[in-house]
Amino acid sequence: MNRNIYTSKKNTLQHTKPIHHQRQTLRHFIHTLPVPICILDRLSGVYLDGNQAYAELLGLKRETILQQRDSDLPANLGANNIHKILARLEVERTVKNQDLFIYDFTGKLVRSVVRAELVEFDRREAVLITFNTARNSSSQSSGSLQEDRLLAATEISRELAESCSRDEIVKRLAESAFQLLPDISTLFISLYDANAQRITLVYGQHDGERIHTDQLPELRLNLSGCDFQSEAIRTHQPVFVDQLNNRLISTASRMNIFTPGKMVQSGICVPMMAGCEVIGTIEAHSYKAGRFHENEAALLSLIGNSAAGTIQTTQLASNLERTSQDLNQTYDASIDGWSRALELRDFSTERHTQRVVSMAMELGKRMGLDDTDLLRMKHGAQLHDIGKMGIPDSILLKPGPLDEAEWRVMRKHPVYAYELLRPIPKFNQIVDIPYCHHEKWDGSGYPRRLRGTEIPLTARLFSIVDVWDALSSNRPYRTAWPQHQVLDYIHYQSNKHFEPEITRVFLEIVKGKSSQRPKVPIFRRATGSAFSGSN
Repeated sequence: MNRNIYTSKKNTLQHTKPIHHQRQTLRHFIHTLPVPICILDRLSGVYLDGNQAYAELLGLKRETILQQRDSDLPANLGANNIHKILARLEVERTVKNQDLFIYDFTGKLVRSVVRAELVEFDRREAVLITFNTARNSSSQSSGSLQEDRLLAATEISRELAESCSRDEIVKRLAESAFQLLPDISTLFISLYDANAQRITLVYGQHDGERIHTDQLPELRLNLSGCDFQSEAIRTHQPVFVDQLNNRLISTASRMNIFTPGKMVQSGICVPMMAGCEVIGTIEAHSYKAGRFHENEAALLSLIGNSAAGTIQTTQLASNLERTSQDLNQTYDASIDGWSRALELRDFSTERHTQRVVSMAMELGKRMGLDDTDLLRMKHGAQLHDIGKMGIPDSILLKPGPLDEAEWRVMRKHPVYAYELLRPIPKFNQIVDIPYCHHEKWDGSGYPRRLRGTEIPLTARLFSIVDVWDALSSNRPYRTAWPQHQVLDYIHYQSNKHFEPEITRVFLEIVKGKSSQRPKVPIFRRATGSAFSGSN
């Protein structure tokens, strides 16, 4: 390798400053995320850090990589690949979806898609590179499409979490919508003022051309009519049009969107929810009849609800008299909105989520959790299955038992939840349950095979509630177990799947035994976090 590839860049990258992170935060991120990640010194090419997954990608031991130049290793990232990344970083703050080909220690060619960004690490300018090799398998094409969509939703969530203006939020939301649904012909984003019952179009695009929204009149909420936006706002539900009808013709006429020889054939309008409040709508059209289904509604709801919560936050930020309670309500609203998005994918989620949240809170109180931990547990329980947004419909909604290949895909949903929630401020405080609720006390769970108190306490508490409700409920492929059989199974799994003391207290609750809550909590705050260094 030509080592000048690094030093020649010393005076470039003028308009892409490194992103500043705390060193501890970066190390935490690298060694927790279950994908290959490394950090290279930008000027010397020395590996400043890297996780075990990256060492395995090269076929080397991690300790042989650290503090070594990439060019000195028997298997490496390669000068050509590094040149591609650095060249793009000259003009881009973050490199996304860069295809690379790497030879490992055995000579095997590995194709990967990477994300790279400039960071400051130990007061040195470095390049953080994240690898994704799973998305390139042709045998997982349907799963890859859903993963791409989930990644797009994750990107918009990360960006919306930053402080930005309303116009910037709307712009990023539109870009994400087109990324999720690249074949749509038309996109409208509107905001709704509930006090004035006024609908204002803030973004419009048709056949690749922006629509000047300031030339279009504001709408009033139609309390009795059947226009797209009014119905979505009134019902708080997505509205579908499967084929050409008066709704689409009326919208095309009002917006003055006509393309010679073409007519939109189907449409969807999704409310943007911040809790129970409608902030606006996302409306999309297609030249294909029957283009839109529940899956598209769920994805648009996910990014729309993220935007709604952020828009609401920016509105509160402009008011100097806002209170911390207002901000907490915005946070709660975002969680409620994401829960609604998941319900559109899997209609059994709503009642299941309500039951497990209620029982988990009761168990948490009995185990001595304080109010702060109980609230985090509640929010984590509400989003415990949010990672299933990344699971293909053919697997998630399969009416029968899953085969082993399908289970391998299904077991990815805790990792998807981590990737979605971890980057977002405050949401990263509730990721323990979504990420770790399938770990087991004896270390046989997934995705990281944590054991004992390595598993966060809230996840240990929630896992027993989740299993209890699942076995007690009907499923498409089996009927609910009798309650005595469920309790026998949970008792049998003590010290295997579940922590013994948690099992004892949970069985007391379910069996209706009365036991006075101890003055000193059975558990004190502690023991294991999903992101502690030992994990």
